[in-house]
Amino acid sequence: MRTFIALTFDNNLKKRLGKIQKKIREYSLKGRWVYVDNFHLTLKFLGNISPQEINRIKLVLNDFSKNYSPLDFSLDNLGYFPGKNKFRVVWLGINGDTQSLYDLKLDLENKMNSIGFVKEKRRYTPHITLGRDIVFNTEFSQLKNIISEDLDYDFILDKITFMESKQVNRKRIYEPIAEYKLKG
Repeated sequence: MRTFIALTFDNNLKKRLGKIQKKIREYSLKGRWVYVDNFHLTLKFLGNISPQEINRIKLVLNDFSKNYSPLDFSLDNLGYFPGKNKFRVVWLGINGDTQSLYDLKLDLENKMNSIGFVKEKRRYTPHITLGRDIVFNTEFSQLKNIISEDLDYDFILDKITFMESKQVNRKRIYEPIAEYKLKG
């Protein structure tokens, strides 16, 4: 079972992200786009776990979520992680309670490490993935201008979700295993 931990979004934010993605998609020649229902902010990728590990993870997340308050953010900028001859990942950045998010992320890494999960070595770059392996027919700077007005959007993230990632009919599906409100 392939799993990860994320901050998940309400339907209003998903709709806004879908609108932005649709505008960008009009300028793409090819790529793999994230389904609107799958938008999230990853905190920790766990990889393949055994069913026996589920309860340990749930216990950690239940206690963990009580120590943190909801986080205030706004959409920030369109960015990408480069790949060979394409944009490996096209994403939206966030602004707001980023220091609290970094603190939460670090604490989560330590908690998950205490139950046997390897700490992430890469620097954490909070982002919302819109698509992967994208080839555009226009300059990336033009895309930033096209969506600039749509980035004026504030939101609160108040839920940590333990997710399973599966492939169903060649479509990536994320299903919640457990959800936890931030209550701190």
